[in-house]
Amino acid sequence: MTAQWAAFLNKMPPPPDNFYVVGAVTVGNPGVRPVLTAAEDALGPDGTLQLDLHLVQEPGMWPMVITTKDVRYDRVVLPGAPEIKAIRIIGNGRQIAFIDNVQVVV
Repeated sequence: MTAQWAAFLNKMPPPPDNFYVVGAVTVGNPGVRPVLTAAEDALGPDGTLQLDLHLVQEPGMWPMVITTKDVRYDRVVLPGAPEIKAIRIIGNGRQIAFIDNVQVVV
């Protein structure tokens, strides 16, 4: 289960701008680390960025305790780069979240 997805474009000086996506992911044990990566050809012509959610099991013995972990994706936005208008998050081959409100921080 995932929740609390949000996307931000930080335009505070100094440049370059920083774009990031945050969310919360419920995992089966504390040794699972959620990771967001940009898909190949991640930014579509409509300005939708596709991110893939991966769950990485860290080595070792972990108690089977349901845990919620924060996940974050960061990207530097260079001048003249295409605008990111929406974010599609894919997990296990299906869409688990869609963000169409990128909040701008100035």
